[in-house]
Amino acid sequence: MMQKDTLYQNIRVYWLAFIAYWGIVLFGYDTGVGGGVVQETYFQNAFGVDAKHKNDVSSDVVSVLQAGAFFGALGSAPISADVRASSDHARSSHVHSMRCLSPAIAPRCARRADRSAAAIGRRWTLLIFTTVFSVGAILQTIAGGSRGLGYVYAGRVVAGVGIGAISAVAPAYVSECAPKDVRGRITGLFQIMVAIGVMLSYFINLGISLHEPSGPQVWRIPFGFQLVPAGIMALGLLTVTESPRWLASKGRPDDALAALAYLRRRHPDDDS
Repeated sequence: MMQKDTLYQNIRVYWLAFIAYWGIVLFGYDTGVGGGVVQETYFQNAFGVDAKHKNDVSSDVVSVLQAGAFFGALGSAPISADVRASSDHARSSHVHSMRCLSPAIAPRCARRADRSAAAIGRRWTLLIFTTVFSVGAILQTIAGGSRGLGYVYAGRVVAGVGIGAISAVAPAYVSECAPKDVRGRITGLFQIMVAIGVMLSYFINLGISLHEPSGPQVWRIPFGFQLVPAGIMALGLLTVTESPRWLASKGRPDDALAALAYLRRRHPDDDS
């Protein structure tokens, strides 16, 4: 009975990691899929890319994604966590609340509370940027005809913002929710999930080049496939809890304890 309890105790943590790391698969997939799509002859003809400039376009399609990812990663920090939170926040919260009863200090405390409200946590940050990524994926997918190469570039930038933020927040979210005995194992899956995403992009591009070498499906299937893992991640995030550490840093110890107990499959009053 004890072995079974140990085996399944962290099942909710593994589920949380499985959901959050779909965003890491997206990062690998998007990194690999763009260049392969641009190399297709039908894509080049449809978007007026001549042989002289196809390498430049391929480089641009890949690089604008990385540029968006850079700004997405930077922008995720003030949204996912209170940048002023520190390890001693929980110890000082009671003292701070007592000081805020003073009329002289109360206005300053109110301003701090307003600023803190901007941080919405790990889970909702991931959900928001998954939606941002999906918008970028849609822009790439609908390109063609009167919607020229600009739609592909714009979609790549927007998608880059999404996966940049996801790749910055997801590992922190998973590590904050995982107990120390499995934390290294779970967070170490990051690179594996990137490799899986790249592998999927290569196989999809190969399948398209072999079986659908002409028609708008040359780019719409690879770009549209991005919405599958994004949808799984978005729906899955509705089934997981917020980071206990983030909840504690926001002065919500009861919610943090409840989230921790849920992840460990323990009662909140369990001392173990």
